[in-house]
Amino acid sequence: MEEKVVAESLFKGKKENYPGSIKEMFVDSRLENTQQNMLWSTFDTKVKQADEKVQYSAPVTKFDRHGYKSRKRVMVLTDKHLYLLDEKSYLLKDKVPYQQITGVLTSSFSDGVFVITINMDENGSKGDLILHSDRVVENVTKIVIHGKKSDACRVISETSITHGISGGKKGCIEFTRGQTSAVKKAKNGNLCVVCTMPFVSNLIPQ
Repeated sequence: MEEKVVAESLFKGKKENYPGSIKEMFVDSRLENTQQNMLWSTFDTKVKQADEKVQYSAPVTKFDRHGYKSRKRVMVLTDKHLYLLDEKSYLLKDKVPYQQITGVLTSSFSDGVFVITINMDENGSKGDLILHSDRVVENVTKIVIHGKKSDACRVISETSITHGISGGKKGCIEFTRGQTSAVKKAKNGNLCVVCTMPFVSNLIPQ
């Protein structure tokens, strides 16, 4: 119940797909049994620190900062770090200490994209993380709770979000309306997120 209260404070009246996200309980893992076994056998033994505790795990799609190629990942939240793992091998792809996260951004539309902004002054920072999930409200709420980032979460009402790339460069994610949801690289080089209109029933306050 506490998680739903946090989600309400973050998204109610701000993000179009919030009402549909609260119809079922939030859980600690969105992985299937075989995926969960891989997490235990590989991540627990080869990746995470011995004193870390896994708090949440879920499949996500990551978009490259350059070129926006999509890659299947598993997001794991512990009590210390946010991890992104290769979907098949479960080996480490990204590891971000919570103290390096400066923002968790989503649009106000019905899409599942969220951007984790990272302190570029930290050594080894490759830039912000661009992620997509069918459960964006749950994902972001979990990051906010376990990373203690309630003040860093923002729902952006504009039609674009700027993200950082190593070397001080910037990229742009554009949001637009369409009949079919899609996330793809646009002709202008930006990442284009096509958002459908939510059902009218989903706009009724919960």
